[in-house]
Amino acid sequence: MDVSIANVLTECQRSTSTHRRAAVALHKLRHSQTETERSDGQFMAAFLAATDRVLAVYRREPAVERVAAFIVEFVASVANTPGVVDVETGINPSAQFLAVFMQV
Repeated sequence: MDVSIANVLTECQRSTSTHRRAAVALHKLRHSQTETERSDGQFMAAFLAATDRVLAVYRREPAVERVAAFIVEFVASVANTPGVVDVETGINPSAQFLAVFMQV
């Protein structure tokens, strides 16, 4: 999974025209997880590890700006996705994704 996320982010740094296709690819990857992987937070851990590297660059380079814009678009699209509220916790998984991302 780490490789897939890294490949998507690498694609996004080349051009903003790939952002929509990349967002779809990440959504598919996120939803293709098994229940065990979801509970372990594997996608979130891999996504945060990949984005930490990008956000650690302090210079305003065009490639970094494009990837940062994509990260914002993707996280916003996940947060705006209507989801089923978990009966046990009462939390919407999409809102939880945003909350975890913002804590880091």
